[in-house]
Amino acid sequence: MSLMSQPAPPAWKRALLPGAFFLGILSCLALGCTPSSPDESGNKAKNKPGNKATTSPEVARPKQPSDPNDREIWEVAFMQGHRVGYNRYRRRPATYLGAPAIRIQQLVRLSVVRQGQPIEVDMKSDSYETPDGHLIAFNYSMNQGALPIRVEGRVEGDRLVMKTTAQGRVGERSIAWSVENGGLNAVEESLRRKPMTPGQARRVLALEPALDQIVPVAVTLTARRIESVALRADTEKLLRINAEFESPRGQKMEQVFWVDSSGEILKRFAPDLMLETYRSTKEEAIHPKAQARVDMIEISMVRIDRALPHPHATRRVRYRVQLDRDDPATRLPSGGAQQVRSIDPHTAEVTVLALRPEPGKTPAADADRPDPADLAPNEKIQSDDPVIVAMAQKATAGQTTPWSKAVALERYVHDWVEQKDFSQVFASASEVARSRQGDCTEHAVLLAALARAAGIPARVVAGLVYVEPRQAFANHMWTEVYVDGQWIPLDATLGQGGIGAAHLKINHSNLKDDSILDCLMDVAKLLGQTHIEILDVEPKEE
Repeated sequence: MSLMSQPAPPAWKRALLPGAFFLGILSCLALGCTPSSPDESGNKAKNKPGNKATTSPEVARPKQPSDPNDREIWEVAFMQGHRVGYNRYRRRPATYLGAPAIRIQQLVRLSVVRQGQPIEVDMKSDSYETPDGHLIAFNYSMNQGALPIRVEGRVEGDRLVMKTTAQGRVGERSIAWSVENGGLNAVEESLRRKPMTPGQARRVLALEPALDQIVPVAVTLTARRIESVALRADTEKLLRINAEFESPRGQKMEQVFWVDSSGEILKRFAPDLMLETYRSTKEEAIHPKAQARVDMIEISMVRIDRALPHPHATRRVRYRVQLDRDDPATRLPSGGAQQVRSIDPHTAEVTVLALRPEPGKTPAADADRPDPADLAPNEKIQSDDPVIVAMAQKATAGQTTPWSKAVALERYVHDWVEQKDFSQVFASASEVARSRQGDCTEHAVLLAALARAAGIPARVVAGLVYVEPRQAFANHMWTEVYVDGQWIPLDATLGQGGIGAAHLKINHSNLKDDSILDCLMDVAKLLGQTHIEILDVEPKEE
């Protein structure tokens, strides 16, 4: 019997987490470099928070459902005032293995552009819950790129068993489960079953799609006050609820819900990407104008006032970084090639060095040393794939030191990825090795896999890179290898034997346990609130 033996297999769910789900997917779509080089990416608009995300577009107010157990809900999504997609949520009575159940089906459709290249993403789910809200089983799929991602899950006693099919590989895992846990629609169902009033707070345990896996999240809901909220031309009195989503890896994401007296969410706002979703009619959601595309890379860039000449031929650059909402000293890591000094709660001085190995140097006692996962294969970095092993051997033939091997591998990946495009959200190393296509994320994971196959610890890095033609910083991903007692940055999109001082690191991961969402959310949190100033530049010696 298959994991999902019930006809019309179950899956994930709901109309609430589309806000969180939209945010995660859009984070990935916004993370990218220009196919051939980061220097060719661009943005024409200054990336500063404005009032578009708080101004309600013309979205029709739908009729309230007459039967809460049999309803269809539509939502439209806007990012920084631009329409980016819609969500359809269908809830109805059903049976599962002969027992009464509630079936929840959902479709999330995104239509955007990455550096001029149209990207269509469809996410579908079909889940079953008991009438009192306990998860039974689910089936989730995301279609984008060459191969879809599918996750099937079923509650078996005190375990949730999940089977994931991604990039042609099948993996199974299970996590502890209790009756207190909710499914993919846990937050919305909690509000619907027991509407909140100002001053109340509650904690909900839910499941959340994170691109290539389903992860448990803890959601803290805090009901604030009744507010007048613009939904279209008029306003309604709705309860404001602040929601904090926390992933298993400690990543936190905030949203704001505006809820009516019956617990229905009519509007939500995710400040990290200035993303809003509104309840709408079906006609409004699927209207042709919903296909209007926004370039995710253009709207995510951070423009600066002073140009950085020859950015990837710099030896040292000192920056002033300011964040509107956060402290850059806690958002940007300090160590290795990047040193961060706090100036005030919203300002830091960041010094970046063009780091290279120094023979004979002894690392400091508190140096960031690799752990076994930095050398081991995993679902995204398949360093044990025979194809990748053979590629690593070929690329490093004749090289005798770890650094010379790493540089050879960086150049090899730069040349190997022939089709420099944005057709994938985040492909694995094995897929890139065969397809020979992708953007900076694909370059980064393939280089990490080849380095590990050659016996060199490696991990991926998410952050910002300077884009010379646009005088701006863009979201980017590159690789770090552990050589001669230190982590050295490499960038296969450049292939120049290491990098200059034009990369600002935000986080790193060996991708063993981190979901893609975890890796990119730290970057997404800086979108729309970051200001960068170049203080001084030291070019490389000729």
